[in-house]
Formats: sequence, C-alpha cells, structure tokens
Amino acid sequence: MFLDIAEKQYPQSLDLASSLNSIFANIGISLGSFTASQAVTFTAMSNLGYVGALYGLLATVLVVILSRRYTGMRNY
Repeated sequence: MFLDIAEKQYPQSLDLASSLNSIFANIGISLGSFTASQAVTFTAMSNLGYVGALYGLLATVLVVILSRRYTGMRNY
C-alpha cells in the first residue's frame, strides 16, 4: 500500500519510498528481536508466545485501520 500511494501521488519519490520500505522492515526485525530478548530476561521462555501474539494483534489492528483509511486510494 505504501509503494502504491507513493507511485500514484508522488512518482518522483518512488526510489525513496522503496528504500524506506526495506529500512522499516529491518527496524521491525530488530525491534522484535529486542522485545523477545527482554521478554526472556524478565519472564519464562514459555511466555514468549504471548509477546508474539501481542505483536500479531497489534499488526492486525494497524492493517485494518490503514486499510479502511486508504480504501479510496485503490481506485486511482
């Protein structure tokens, strides 16, 4: 969705949007790794699934919110 919006509204910035996409993917990976290491430090290893479920729930909520907000962008 991010690249579609950049392509349709700001075609001159498609290269920047593409590089930001991979940068934020790497930030998400490092944030998830840090959270998992902190969760293991403070709780038992068996509770690590709950932390992952919390991230999954947060991602689902964000996808639904962004999908509803940018529904009109699909028709460009």
